[in-house]
Amino acid sequence: MKNIYQIDALRGIAALLVVLFHMIPFWVYVFPGATAALAGGSYLGVSVFFVISGFVMGAATQRDARVSSFLLKRVFRVYVPTVVAIALYCVITQKSASLVDIFRILPSGGFAPYYGYGTYFITWTLTYEIAFYFLYAIAMRISWRYRTEVAVGLILLNALPMQYLLTGHITFNPSAVQQVSVFGHSFLNVAASIAINPINLLFAFGLGWYRVFDPVAKRVRGIAPTTLASWLFLSGGMVTTAYFFAKGYGVFQMGFFALVLFSSFVVLNMVQGPGKPNFGWRAGKNLGKVSFSLYLCHYLAIDLRTHYLPSSLNVAWHPFIVGTAVVILTMAFYLLIDAPIHRLGNRLAARLPVGQASATA
Repeated sequence: MKNIYQIDALRGIAALLVVLFHMIPFWVYVFPGATAALAGGSYLGVSVFFVISGFVMGAATQRDARVSSFLLKRVFRVYVPTVVAIALYCVITQKSASLVDIFRILPSGGFAPYYGYGTYFITWTLTYEIAFYFLYAIAMRISWRYRTEVAVGLILLNALPMQYLLTGHITFNPSAVQQVSVFGHSFLNVAASIAINPINLLFAFGLGWYRVFDPVAKRVRGIAPTTLASWLFLSGGMVTTAYFFAKGYGVFQMGFFALVLFSSFVVLNMVQGPGKPNFGWRAGKNLGKVSFSLYLCHYLAIDLRTHYLPSSLNVAWHPFIVGTAVVILTMAFYLLIDAPIHRLGNRLAARLPVGQASATA
């Protein structure tokens, strides 16, 4: 499957929504309606991230059945840059943290779905990402050919019967899940709580879309322009309405509308084909390229303001100063840390021995 620049653009938009949400405390000084206008960005942005991750994992393993290669690439793509960002956060905020605190992204416990956040609080979403990678690796080991179906089955198993077994209840609201307390160690309880949280169903949405992408594309490419326009208008209206009124990450909350938005961008790709993107799509693709760096660095810029901007500075300047710092930190982090680490991971994965595919592949 060739690179889908519409999904890259959507990833960038999702990161930008989260950034704008976290900057609400600054925007309210120059835009009184900032809270109402930007509050939905966190729910929609994070939900879109998870749907995209499910789709991308299916595509990323389309030609490589090696579990070791998959995990190594994920470690260098997500975990290593995150550790660097946590270390920078501790330096910027002058927060005392041990090496264990820096390398640990698993939260210490708390209310769902965050479970105490962790050393650098925005990494709570990455605990779900990494948990999903391990689950997907298990699915690849069971059957590479049917890895998406197996992964969806494992997600459903965790989110429904295992949730009931460990908590005595079943809910599709990620914020309403009771934290697991049946194990004798807090690490196991938090890990189990993350595994059974229904927010993981968003990854299943993306995996499902990957599985049906090719057959659906064959039917959609001949769609009439008026039909496409009607679909985009309807889905755009649904997502816009949900942005202001839907709360939460669940599949019956903002998660559903994240799926609608993702589907719209995928359908656009199917209709437009793999041709060269225009200026707008190129800008979106470039934003998507740096989206992970943007996500990791934006709160570093916010904390720079908290610790280093003089209190005498007019608050009206704060959003613009923080916004500039976000751009500078993001580009520096991407060029000096994120991109080189990503390339290193790909090179190391390419050196791994090519094993024979499993019998079930």
